[in-house]
Amino acid sequence: MRTITRRSFLKGSAASILAVALGGIGVNAYAEEAEEAAAGTYEWELLSSVTADESRTSTANSDEKLDYITIGLGTVPSSMDPYSFNKSSEITVEVFETLVVATDDGDFVGIIAKDWAYTDDTETELVVNIYEGVTDSDGNEITAEDVVYSFQTYIDSGNARDFDDYDYSEATDTYQVTFHFKQKLSSLDGFDNIFASTYIVSQATYESHNFNVDPIGTGPYKITSYEEGATCILEARDDYWQSEENLYQSQKSNVQTIEYQFILDDSMRLIALESGTIAYCAIDDTSLSLFEEGGDYAGQFNIYCYEDAQAQTILPNMSSNSLMSDINMRLAVYYALDSESFADALGSRVYYPCTVDCAPVVGDYQSDWDTWETYNTVYDPELSAQYLAESGYNGETLKIITEDNSEKNTIAEVVQAYLEIAGIKSEIVTLDHALIENTAGDATQWDILIYSSADKDYAISRFMKTYAIAHGYADGYNLSFYENDEFQEMLSTVFNVDTYSEEGTNEIMQYIYDNALGYAGCYAIKVGVYSPVMAQFYTVSGTSNFVIGACEYYLDL
Repeated sequence: MRTITRRSFLKGSAASILAVALGGIGVNAYAEEAEEAAAGTYEWELLSSVTADESRTSTANSDEKLDYITIGLGTVPSSMDPYSFNKSSEITVEVFETLVVATDDGDFVGIIAKDWAYTDDTETELVVNIYEGVTDSDGNEITAEDVVYSFQTYIDSGNARDFDDYDYSEATDTYQVTFHFKQKLSSLDGFDNIFASTYIVSQATYESHNFNVDPIGTGPYKITSYEEGATCILEARDDYWQSEENLYQSQKSNVQTIEYQFILDDSMRLIALESGTIAYCAIDDTSLSLFEEGGDYAGQFNIYCYEDAQAQTILPNMSSNSLMSDINMRLAVYYALDSESFADALGSRVYYPCTVDCAPVVGDYQSDWDTWETYNTVYDPELSAQYLAESGYNGETLKIITEDNSEKNTIAEVVQAYLEIAGIKSEIVTLDHALIENTAGDATQWDILIYSSADKDYAISRFMKTYAIAHGYADGYNLSFYENDEFQEMLSTVFNVDTYSEEGTNEIMQYIYDNALGYAGCYAIKVGVYSPVMAQFYTVSGTSNFVIGACEYYLDL
């Protein structure tokens, strides 16, 4: 059993003040305990440690499948095309396959790729041999030409990332592809983002079907029914191409039929779980007690957790269009915030304040960061007032923009409440997922952005997503419109596979705080309740996304 311990923070009387300002978003209970220590210890079993009980009949120790399972998804995909930005990653991974997949230990396993090797020490040419007989669910065989087509289609979609070093690919035999690079792959995630993220399709099938609603892939499942915005039903393929002895875990089909229901509302997903309609559900702090000892549903479900690498960051607009371009204004805002109150507003048992701009679960998180004393760990209204005076603030209204989901909306409300306490006016604008990038890419439309990103392996990967020009919403700028070539060079150097170092990572973290580039909010210990039928879990490496067909299930219930 993994014990999760909450770290104590330097605090003022912010929590009780915030309770008055926020009233209805869940901090009143915390305010009553504001004088008590913030540390608490909770015990939930990590998903990664759950293994099937060998004394019971399950898909792990038999050749049988579970007949049917229903999964509730909290997002609604606008397309089933594997190259679409708004696809469902949970469904896509069951229907489509990549050349390789990443393992949790940083290695790669071939899926469609049988083997691969560089032609020389320059590592600018990679020869990939694919399996013969790879077919999609329409019966079309995948050849090297299809692989070349798939890579180019992904690039043309505009959603391929980390392809800067990629040049082109060519079919050098029926089942052989040679990939050419401008230089040796430089980024830490380069191989992963290119070869484990590009889904392979048949050109003939892709050009004869509308993949937005009728996708056809090479994976172990095929879509048999899709009602846009409502449900998607998958069936295990009887004609799946891979042999039993060569199956990797992600290629298994341990369930005959998987039904996905798109249920946006958190409470409705919980109701669906309670009624037995869906097999698992992430739960928040207020619902957790229902499933623990003494709760209404105690003993009916298993409670597991995973440590989420995703952390929330409050980003300033540092262009000349915003007051936040002044470091004094940024520091006035940051010292007006209390990092622990973000966690408490969202749920103090499952959310934890960030010490620095990174979640502790990230692989190269440095323990020394826990000792840092910055605006992230100190709530200081007096210091905030000093910086506000130096900024020349004259009653202007800061515009806070956020994607419309409950977590980010709550964070935006906490920010607004604290700014009001500090005498800083603000307004919140919530935007649909499809609109947030366009708005955030316009420097005239906002002052503060509620942003989140994650990487389980390297802090620098998170820094790149948050601060590098390559990931900005406007061409030539990072998310914050912060222009500094030296900083961009620091990011690029540490992100390079040959020049990465923990020392360089630490220097970037220090730079972020020296220049007030962002305010880290909180990260989560994600807790979920699961049907007893679920025996063992398999997730896409580096994410919390289940590969439902590859999980193991008890068959004796």
